Amino acid sequence: MSQPIFSRRQIGSIRGGEAARRKMLREGFGPNGAIWRPEEDELLKAHFPDYDLIQLALPHRSRKTLWWRARILKIQARRRMWTREEVSRLRKHFAVAHLRELESLVGRPLNSIRAKADKLGLRRPQQTYTPTGNALLDSLRGRCRELCYTMVDLDEMVVSGTYFKDCGWNSPGTKQGRLKQYFSFTRIAKGIHVIGGTLDVVWDEG
Repeated sequence: MSQPIFSRRQIGSIRGGEAARRKMLREGFGPNGAIWRPEEDELLKAHFPDYDLIQLALPHRSRKTLWWRARILKIQARRRMWTREEVSRLRKHFAVAHLRELESLVGRPLNSIRAKADKLGLRRPQQTYTPTGNALLDSLRGRCRELCYTMVDLDEMVVSGTYFKDCGWNSPGTKQGRLKQYFSFTRIAKGIHVIGGTLDVVWDEG
């Protein structure tokens, strides 16, 4: 019977060393400090701040490690200047296109579009909404008005068909001469969430 090449203790030591090596690669630090290759630093600089793309190229690095390395190297995202063509498209479409359509029409993310439009003094026509008597829905529609979201925009973000645009809570049936109303709490709550709001429950302790 042949003798094993390594003892159990040696095998355990080898495995421990391999685990330590993988941890150092993942975290980017060893006994003597940072262990980053120059080509890794260059790749990080070239694609920052697209961490998803960087992790595809450096799968052995954790996102936290990439973030710390970017801080150590003092890498900052490059600000892309607006071109005349982009500003022209923004002026042309901002007041009439749905906000989600503007991203493809202008070629910029929505937060950048809103910031630039505000700087240029561009405004979207504000709608007035008749109160429904439902506090959550009225608050949601009022907030959309402040943010220059139309009900079409809200339907697109909530994926609710035409519920908000067509006042889907109003039923064609009547009761004692009054319009019946059926409010969808699910759609309203989702709408509040997608535009940055939260719902709080307050219990009556009395």
